[in-house]
Amino acid sequence: MKKLLKNIMLFLGINVLLMFAGALLFTKYVERNHFNNWETESNLLFEKDHERKDMLLLGISHARNFSRHHNHERVEGLMNRSMINLGEGEGRGGVLNQYLHLKYFYAHGGETKQVVYFLTPVLLYEHYLDINPVVYEHEPLRPDFFWLNMKEGSDDRWEQLFYYVRSKYSLDWRRTVPFAKSAMLDSLMALDSNAIQAGMKEAYVEELNNKTFDQDAAIVEQTVALAKAHDAKVLIIIPPALFGHWPGHEATMHLVKGLATKYKCHYADLSESVKDPNLYYDHHHLNGKGVAWFVVHDWLPADSANY
Repeated sequence: MKKLLKNIMLFLGINVLLMFAGALLFTKYVERNHFNNWETESNLLFEKDHERKDMLLLGISHARNFSRHHNHERVEGLMNRSMINLGEGEGRGGVLNQYLHLKYFYAHGGETKQVVYFLTPVLLYEHYLDINPVVYEHEPLRPDFFWLNMKEGSDDRWEQLFYYVRSKYSLDWRRTVPFAKSAMLDSLMALDSNAIQAGMKEAYVEELNNKTFDQDAAIVEQTVALAKAHDAKVLIIIPPALFGHWPGHEATMHLVKGLATKYKCHYADLSESVKDPNLYYDHHHLNGKGVAWFVVHDWLPADSANY
C-alpha cells in the first residue's frame, strides 16, 4: 500500500513538473516578441530587470488608461518624465495585486522617483478583484512571481496559481502579440443617470463592507510603506469621474489623509475635476483629449509640490 501511494505521488509530481515546464516553454514562445508597456495588458511581459523610471503608476483601469490608446507616450511627453504603468484593468486585480507587482518590481532592481497611486474607492470595497481566478491570465509564467504569490497571494491563491499555469496552454495565450489600441476618440454627449446606475451595479458586486475596506486599506498602507522604504515619493490621486464621487468616497479620503500624515506623502482629490462629457469615453474613463486635458490642468498642478 505504501509503495502504491509512493508511486501515485511520484506520478503526480512528475506530471506537475511537466505541466510547469510546458507552461514555461509557451511563455518563452510568446516572449520572443518585444512588448512595450502600452502594447499589452500584462505587466511582466514588458518589465525588465533594473528598470529606471521617473514615475510608476498603480491602480485599476483608471491608472492603466494612461497607457492605453497611445496615452502612454502622450503622458510622458506632457509631463516630460519616463513612466512605468503597473495598473491592472479588466477586473484582473485589486490592492493586493498592485502591492505584489510593486514588490516584484523592487525585487528585480527597479527604481522610480515617484509612485502615483490612482486610488478609486471601488478598489477598497471589492474583494473579488484580488480573488479573481484569471487575475494572471495575461502574465508570462515566472517562477519567482509564482513563488511570491504562493507566499503572499490571496486566499484563493491555489486556484489562481493553477489557472496561471494552465492559461499558458490556451490558444489565446499562444496568439499573444504586441498591440497598440487606436487613439480613443469616442466621447459622451451628456451624463446618463441610467448608465451610471447600471455601471455601479457592475462595479460594486459586493455591498459596501467596512471589514473589506479595513483589510484593503491595510494593504494600501503596506504599498505606500514599501514605496517610501525605497525612497520614492508618493502621490495618491482620486481619479476623475463624470459623476464625481464613487460610493465610499468619504471613507477613502479619510484613509488617504491619514496616510499622508503618517508617511509624509501627497494626495489630490480630483474626482470632480473633469466635468465635460466630451472628455470621457464612458462615465469614468477619459478619452485621449481628456487624458491630455487632465494631465495639464489637474495632474501636473497637483504634482508640482511632490515631484
